[in-house]
Amino acid sequence: AEKFEPARIEPYFNRTKIMFFNKDYQQCMAYPDTVVTLEVKENEQNDLKLAAQMYEMAADSAFELEEYDSAAEAYEQALMYDDQLIECYRDLTISYARLGKIDQAEKTLQLARDAGLLVDRLELMQGEIYSAKSDAKSAYESFVKTADMTEDDYIRFRAILVCDKTMLADTENVKENADKMITFLEKQKDLVSADYESIVKEMLANEYTLADQFDNAAKIYEELMTEGTLNYTMKKNYFNLLFVKIRDYDECSKLLYSMKRQNPDDYWVYMNSAYLLISRENAKADQTQRDYSKANEEYKLAEEKYKTFTLNGKSDANMDNLRNAIKELKSYGWIKEG
Repeated sequence: AEKFEPARIEPYFNRTKIMFFNKDYQQCMAYPDTVVTLEVKENEQNDLKLAAQMYEMAADSAFELEEYDSAAEAYEQALMYDDQLIECYRDLTISYARLGKIDQAEKTLQLARDAGLLVDRLELMQGEIYSAKSDAKSAYESFVKTADMTEDDYIRFRAILVCDKTMLADTENVKENADKMITFLEKQKDLVSADYESIVKEMLANEYTLADQFDNAAKIYEELMTEGTLNYTMKKNYFNLLFVKIRDYDECSKLLYSMKRQNPDDYWVYMNSAYLLISRENAKADQTQRDYSKANEEYKLAEEKYKTFTLNGKSDANMDNLRNAIKELKSYGWIKEG
């Protein structure tokens, strides 16, 4: 590693900063180790602080990449160079919790308390520890407290996000947890900034679905569509709700049309278009009026697009099921060969 010299540390710091703000996380997390040595301790106080901030950015990068071992190591390094960087205790604790190192997480939480870290951060950290212990009830209480007390929008969103993941992981209490999350998210969707609003609304729509409140879930998706924030993944979730739960085939058709225009190479759209057309024909009481030819055309397009998807070793059981459905229709003469 290159040795840090007082005259040279700032350019290294600036380079790290550029990597971090450009979201070049892979390079940023590794960079400080290529230029920092323990001899930096002999440098001026300002150099120590810059070295600490470099490691903090490296740690944050590793955290974003969910490489929690590397994140924990870098946060420790940052605190070694500057023990006043007490915000590092937050994601250091959370890194340990997500690694299942509960004892270390609890010790670091106590260090953060002793150092005077803000109480909303401490409550968030406590919630993560409960979550790592699979104590969904206690985690929920901590995350709700965090969101209610904080004035930091990022901390609020972190609490909402991990609370939702924790409650979804508690599969023994799905309905009860969904009801709790609906109450929580209904309040928080009006408090988060515009950066996070659509994500929180999507969580709410999912919780409504789990609670069998399908019309309320649809209203949220409609809001997102009106606001122009319904992204492609959300559209897939909305389609599944409309198709499987609500059975609104007209709205399904409109949604698939917009998705084809948005991403004409996605096999998923053609696959579900085929499923939709089959369902429409099956619903006709007069069997002489049934015509599955369009469904077969969409199926063929899905198969063509699916080839690209499977190149990476991926597969989709829904395509297998559709393939079998088409074969069955052919065997009964509903679809003519050729």
